[in-house]
Amino acid sequence: MKKIIGFYLLFCFALSLSAQPWMNNIPADKRGETPKFYDIQSAFNDYWEGKEIEKGKGWKQFKRWEEFMEARVYPSGELNYKAIRTEMFNARSGNKTTAGNWSHLGPDDTPTDINYGYRRGVGRVNCIAFHPTDDNIMYVGAPSGGLWITTDSGNSWSTTTDELPSMGISDIAIHPDDPSIIYIATGDGDASDTYSVGIMKSEDGGQTFTSTSFSSTVDYGLVIRRILINPQNPQIMLIATSNGIFRSTDDGITWGSVQTGHFKDMEFKPGDPTVVYAAKFGYYGNADIYKSTDGGASFSAITPAGLDISEVDRIEMAVTPANASCLYAVCSRSDNDGFHSLFKSTDEGQTWTKTIDSTTVNLLGWSSDGSDSGGQGWYDLAIAASPSDENELYIGGVNTWKSTDGGLTFDLNSHWYGDGGVAYVHADQHMLIFNENTGNLFS
Repeated sequence: MKKIIGFYLLFCFALSLSAQPWMNNIPADKRGETPKFYDIQSAFNDYWEGKEIEKGKGWKQFKRWEEFMEARVYPSGELNYKAIRTEMFNARSGNKTTAGNWSHLGPDDTPTDINYGYRRGVGRVNCIAFHPTDDNIMYVGAPSGGLWITTDSGNSWSTTTDELPSMGISDIAIHPDDPSIIYIATGDGDASDTYSVGIMKSEDGGQTFTSTSFSSTVDYGLVIRRILINPQNPQIMLIATSNGIFRSTDDGITWGSVQTGHFKDMEFKPGDPTVVYAAKFGYYGNADIYKSTDGGASFSAITPAGLDISEVDRIEMAVTPANASCLYAVCSRSDNDGFHSLFKSTDEGQTWTKTIDSTTVNLLGWSSDGSDSGGQGWYDLAIAASPSDENELYIGGVNTWKSTDGGLTFDLNSHWYGDGGVAYVHADQHMLIFNENTGNLFS
């Protein structure tokens, strides 16, 4: 069993390799298939030759993986992900016992760092969703830890998804008329640490899940980042994936492709779901913003004037019911994944104003004053506007920054180790979201 677990951990890391820019060095004729170990090794070494090793770029993690794998795949270099995963699940099923009397021993709390006095957390969270009528119930999705549910406002959590074929969760959508119906986007949409097996559905408040007609296999390499359910006509659903935007008009029974490309974010205009905004992702640039005025049946680009999309790899958006026509778009740089710029529109994306850019401050770096360069925008990028004040805005990367003037200026709001006289919040903000019932902000 130890051997299986070791190979499974290898498997999870290998899947994340697609999120790294050096993968572009793999020969073009081998990108449509599973690359061999030696293709990956050569691509990595070629990319880093002559470069200074940077924090947060995956160099250390790759070298650990390389050392573990090299002897195990010699001489063919073949990485059979499907066989590894099948063997792992078969072994887990074969070792499961129907008898046993277990009791919890602990730990009961997140450990506190003895040097700094703060809690470091127990794992990454990709997404958060709220029950529409019961503020005690929340849901969170982890990149490789499944779906977690609390019924007491976060004091305790439980999971029901340990047996899912993919343990990654990147988005959660709750039916607007029946909160017992929940959809989850499987896989890790931020870093591809796990790939998707499609959209899964629960009809009992998240206790059990079944596959839907939008399904995939991990070998395909699909990731899904967003699920939207039309609040006025819940039979209409939209999903943003690495293979485009897909739409269903029959409660998810059938799906059709409506826009090609790799999309990371998607939002309805508050109060008017005929208007949909979508943000396209590009590892090496050419991220862009798209808009639909027919409920997601078709999309067209609404690139902000003055934005050179070749300089941008990722865009995240924020809307607010305080001004339904307001749209914010935060952009990360394609060259170093630091802050590029923030744009604001007050007319549904018809016209744009650049409120701030990297010449003023780096909102996505590690420093407490924004004076450094670089960041992790491809991996962690989040933005949220207050539901009661369109000028109150939060941007998250490694740290969190707050604006009270519509994005013209920002102050540090939290820091990854508590520098700058602000609260410590664990690094890497993958989602910022307001609970509109309570007005509380969650990260």
